[in-house]
Amino acid sequence: MATLTIDRLTKRYGEVLAVDAIDLEVADREFIVLVGPSGCGKSTTLRMIAGLEEITSGEIRIGDRVVNELEPKDRDIAMVFQDYALYPHMSVYENMAFGLRYRKYAKAEIKKRVANAARILDIEPLLLRRPKELSGGQRQRVAMGRAIVRDPQVFLFDEPLSNLDAKLRVQMRTEIKRLHRRVSTTVVYVTHDQVEAMTLADRIVIMRGGLIEQVGTPDEVYNHPRTSYVAGFIGSPTMNLVPVEIDGDAREAVLRLPDGRLLPLPAGQHALAAGARGRPVLMGLRPEDFHAETIGGPALDVEPDVIEPLGSDTLVFFSIGGAELVARLPPRHVQGQPERLTLHVDPTKLHLFDAASGRALWLEGAGHG
Repeated sequence: MATLTIDRLTKRYGEVLAVDAIDLEVADREFIVLVGPSGCGKSTTLRMIAGLEEITSGEIRIGDRVVNELEPKDRDIAMVFQDYALYPHMSVYENMAFGLRYRKYAKAEIKKRVANAARILDIEPLLLRRPKELSGGQRQRVAMGRAIVRDPQVFLFDEPLSNLDAKLRVQMRTEIKRLHRRVSTTVVYVTHDQVEAMTLADRIVIMRGGLIEQVGTPDEVYNHPRTSYVAGFIGSPTMNLVPVEIDGDAREAVLRLPDGRLLPLPAGQHALAAGARGRPVLMGLRPEDFHAETIGGPALDVEPDVIEPLGSDTLVFFSIGGAELVARLPPRHVQGQPERLTLHVDPTKLHLFDAASGRALWLEGAGHG
């Protein structure tokens, strides 16, 4: 097992800057997820760690070794690919044993390692089958087994669940989390799916345009986003972001919504908000922080545009002065297609962002502006 350190890692393709001098420290046995939209640099970063992409500049260390110039086979990593990359003419056993045979392990050691991995992944009955005889989930287990037998210092996963259907993705997320508890190896996992990131990660690395926007635990990035980009990326549905103006002063600041209505702020945010008066500001509020029952906070009367029943809860889409919002409510509070609803807001759950930079105002208040 080992730590993984990325220092000023950069990748250029001609004039295109794919990864822009990023820094990241992954602790021993930590499960890190790189997440972001297509083109953000997450897969390129993973491939540089694996040695499949040449580094333009910067440094990668696995444990105490700088691995920049090492071939992939010499980095003591194992990678699980999106398309499984199994040899179709080989059995499951042969696929899992191939890398060990290539490295000239003894037959007894190969048999022991394959048997142990097959037991962990519950694929012992499949060892004599070929890939075409397996389901997608079974093939993914074999691909993971091929990585486990290597006993690497670092596991790398490149969007391993993207080819599976929705139900199987949920099942395999559970399997991967259980696998990490049992094998307890350092993991770097790439996905575009923020639900995967939230459910699997010890810490999430949110990337955008070759840069790291925020690194934090699932709780930190969800409840304390440092930028409006992170706020609008994490969550399903994502955080509502509404352009507002700040009125009042440090003793009693309020938010002016796009339709002119005023929304009071809690006392702790008055001075912070007043400091941004005159600047374009975005107000953020999670869908679940609207309530159909009074909670002692301000109330908004709205006209629902679309109602989406989901069983466990109901999504209510509405607009305020042209800004589109969504609330997540218990089904008992939304019957049919109501003409009007009164939604109560918990002001302590409001987030404020500078509209120009995207940075959370609390960063400025903490002296990080």
